[in-house]
Amino acid sequence: MGALTGQSIASSYEQLLHVDRDGGGNTTTLVDVKDGDNGTTFALKLAQYHAEIRGTVGTGATGAGKLNLSTSELTVVDNDVLGRIDFLAPLESSGTDAILAGASIWGEAEDTFAADNNSTGIVFATNTSAAAAEKMRLDSSGNLGIGTDSPSHMLVAKGAAGTSPVIEMINSDTEDTDTGRETSIRFSGFRSGGEAVINAQLSGHHDGSGDDDKGLMLLYTNSGSGSTERLRIDSDGDVTVQTGDLIMGTSGKGISFAATSDAGGMTSEVLDDYEEGTFTPTFVSSGATFGYGGATGGLYTKIGNIVYYSLWVGGDYSTDASGGTAGNTLKFGGFPFTSHSTSIYGGGTVQGMRSIDLSPATYSNFSVSVDANSTEATFSCVIADGSYGTNLYTITYGDIHSSFKYGWVRLIGHYHID
Repeated sequence: MGALTGQSIASSYEQLLHVDRDGGGNTTTLVDVKDGDNGTTFALKLAQYHAEIRGTVGTGATGAGKLNLSTSELTVVDNDVLGRIDFLAPLESSGTDAILAGASIWGEAEDTFAADNNSTGIVFATNTSAAAAEKMRLDSSGNLGIGTDSPSHMLVAKGAAGTSPVIEMINSDTEDTDTGRETSIRFSGFRSGGEAVINAQLSGHHDGSGDDDKGLMLLYTNSGSGSTERLRIDSDGDVTVQTGDLIMGTSGKGISFAATSDAGGMTSEVLDDYEEGTFTPTFVSSGATFGYGGATGGLYTKIGNIVYYSLWVGGDYSTDASGGTAGNTLKFGGFPFTSHSTSIYGGGTVQGMRSIDLSPATYSNFSVSVDANSTEATFSCVIADGSYGTNLYTITYGDIHSSFKYGWVRLIGHYHID
């Protein structure tokens, strides 16, 4: 090919450079633009089926070939395109959509340019019909948006209307090993000293060793000594907490049994509380003072709105009860939770006692009834005697033994709370 002179360019100004496609193979050089000293290296080479831009000799960015796509606009504003590459088949015989750009890449201003601002995003466009339209954008902040032109986070994927977006990771190994075929999302960071650390990981695996489609999900966290499996959901839907507790962080929330059948009076199917602990029971009678021994104490277990308890109240072997009035009711106090507003929902059974004197002495079925909306319980028994008939008798301060310092009562029972 002959050299291009200024005169020949001027006489052909309608086409500054024309490359014919006739002759030669795909390695035939049609245009060879050499460096400034007419040396053997070239800056631009156009061959029959490809173009090459080659940089100078050097390391790093110095030796890189460079292609600039620029605009001549003097006042760049938001949405102005600075440069664009289109991929198309302009000679396709079908015409219409077939000859339009099927894919494009362009740089687009994302703000009005100024001395301190050249915010630009890279747009990737594709289509199945009509001209290519934006599908993905890497914005000027480094956020990547798929299906959105304004990603507000590092990665945002938005499905088209009427679709259900799916992000899929595929393990290409062909295996049936237990916990194999794994794919994971890992959450990592750096400590203050710059050390890399894995904070947590979510992984999908094969469940079992059969040639089947069973899968399970594993959740890992790092307690300071590396990632450890904490939670497992297997292929049958069973959930296993490997280490740690299952904590309900919101009052009133819990484990729902709504899938089970219901009785007609059902008011709740959520188990929202469980608690174990100790409490200090007491004797209660208006005006009375009691001394308590070291064995006095109580245990409780609260499941939902039912409190199960066992208690022992005993004297201290040195101080008798004093100050009480014979007709005043003798109760037990100090229960750990206030009872239901209706007293019929709680009580207990006496397992044993000492220093409670009744006359006449024919009595049975010692029990307690937890008072309504209270932390106290009334002490009673059944008296079968001619003087009393067969009645429920409420025990009073006057029924306790004169040496009550040696007395004790043991109870077990349960009661409801609101």
